[in-house]
Amino acid sequence: MTRRPKGIGPVPFDSSLREAVKDRLTVHPDDCAAFAIAGRVPTVVASPKTFEQTADALQACALEGAQVVIRGQGTKSAQPPAPAALDVVVDVSSVAKSIDVRADDLTAVAAGSVLISDLRAALAAKERFFPCDVPFADDATVGGALAAGANGALAARFGGLRDNVLGMRVALSDGSRAFAGSHVVKSVAGFDSHKLFIGSRGTLGFIGEAVLKLAPMPPDERLLAVRFNDARSACAAALDVAAAPIFPYAVTLHCSRSAERIAALTALTRTDEWLAVYRFGGLRRAVARAIEAVRKICADRGCTAVDVLDRGGMERAWKDIAELAGGRMYPAVEWCAYRIACLPTDVPSVLAAAATSWPMLEISAHPTLGVVFGHSPAHAAVEAPALWRAVSDAAGSAICTSAPPGRTEIAMPPRSYAPYALFRRLKTSFDPSGTLDAGRMLGAI
Repeated sequence: MTRRPKGIGPVPFDSSLREAVKDRLTVHPDDCAAFAIAGRVPTVVASPKTFEQTADALQACALEGAQVVIRGQGTKSAQPPAPAALDVVVDVSSVAKSIDVRADDLTAVAAGSVLISDLRAALAAKERFFPCDVPFADDATVGGALAAGANGALAARFGGLRDNVLGMRVALSDGSRAFAGSHVVKSVAGFDSHKLFIGSRGTLGFIGEAVLKLAPMPPDERLLAVRFNDARSACAAALDVAAAPIFPYAVTLHCSRSAERIAALTALTRTDEWLAVYRFGGLRRAVARAIEAVRKICADRGCTAVDVLDRGGMERAWKDIAELAGGRMYPAVEWCAYRIACLPTDVPSVLAAAATSWPMLEISAHPTLGVVFGHSPAHAAVEAPALWRAVSDAAGSAICTSAPPGRTEIAMPPRSYAPYALFRRLKTSFDPSGTLDAGRMLGAI
């Protein structure tokens, strides 16, 4: 097999490559449209069945000089920009799935192809849970959630994905297989190089398996829904709670249009009000004391109403709340979704700047984490340069997480202070052939 030079467009599998992989891969050249990435259709789709076959597929593609995107369930396939070239999609949705729950050690080993929903069910049977409330929870895979860096609001209490992944088994573009990290919680052996793959969007390699840190299922959980007349008061109350020894599991904030999408809280939403949601877990008395403390803080900040939901109501509401972070509530054919990051103290300024730039915006936020999610109808005109200036002036940075194909004007320009040189060195170290999803990270990495 000869290595084809880069930049020659789609690279079909030649006869020698077909012979090399015929016993290991299933190729679907007629079904490629269903595997489009940001609107770009691949030339070939390969469907490996095991971790080893996936590594072999990546190696074969690298030898051919093909441009490759690794795809799980496709929940993040609408994120712009489109690949400059896309020859092969390696569809890993059929890779063997396994879950090994080690309840006494508070760890679990899950294949990257395991659905988040299946992982949650397996852990619930052992009275454990993985503290990660990713969007697209019914369809997303463990590997896809890690590659996307899809931290949810629970990061306020339990830390982000990088804090809750102990180890990882990966396959690189040259076919190398490696394990980094540890299988136990307390370990200082080696480097935490597996954490580089979290948020890498598949540009470094395939996440075949992950060792996850678990938390015990709390005896009691409740939800506190608090209404405010303005976002600034709601954010101030959230920061007051974060500074107090109360420790809620999570805090989210929603404009009235966004709050209407939370089925369990629809009766509590009011026009032009902001809805702050606090999730608590632990012993029943401790939860009750925490709720009372937050009630008082919110009252001091001028809240207009407070409601408490039991565990059943909390579970119904939180399933929708997690999807308000650019999830299934906002399909890419109809909406443009953005994630804006800033300091927690700057959230009110970012909310005001975003609302000014997007008159039809639906907003959700994790105020104590400094994350704002904006969703604008795809048909709505957005003055992108003005939008990015407004966000920058409010001390925030942003990315578009999903959009209809062809919407290139909404991309945020590269940030001058980002360490792109470091990112490129990392990319070169893990993917020297430039095979994996090249050019789609900020800075065209």
